[in-house]
Amino acid sequence: DGAALDPSNRAGYLFNTTIAGIDKADACVLIGTNPRYEAAIINARLRKRWMQGSFRVGAFGPALDLTFPVTTLGTGPRGFADRAREFWQDAKQPMLILGMGALRRRDGAAILAEARALADSAGMVRDGWNGFNVLHLAASRVGGLDLGFVPGQGGRDVAGILAGAEKGEVEIV
Repeated sequence: DGAALDPSNRAGYLFNTTIAGIDKADACVLIGTNPRYEAAIINARLRKRWMQGSFRVGAFGPALDLTFPVTTLGTGPRGFADRAREFWQDAKQPMLILGMGALRRRDGAAILAEARALADSAGMVRDGWNGFNVLHLAASRVGGLDLGFVPGQGGRDVAGILAGAEKGEVEIV
């Protein structure tokens, strides 16, 4: 689907917190994802954590109905790092969930890089806690990335493959 991911950094494409680890978080920011429809088990775990108290969820993207309150932090990527940092201001175990809605955009690589920098600067990745998470919609994507199924030197990404197929340069997809 053309999602911008960096296969050289495994922690940069995993759901590092783990589903059970959501219970330890005290704030969560969603970027380009709707877990209610994309990952119901994660949404249920976020709701469970919210019901326990002292947990807030903010989101970038369209308004969400996740069956619990969500603060809309913005609709686009401009300035999302600063707004997320403000939202997490007092959080000790913050987490973010970066979805394919953000990574499939033309500026997906820039959003991924900014989200990684945000996680690092907010102290979200440290011994005993990694709050940086990527939520995949393709069940086998992580396995493919682990095996190195990515374009090699001079290879084509998804856009390049589709353009090549349209021009007749790529015969089989």
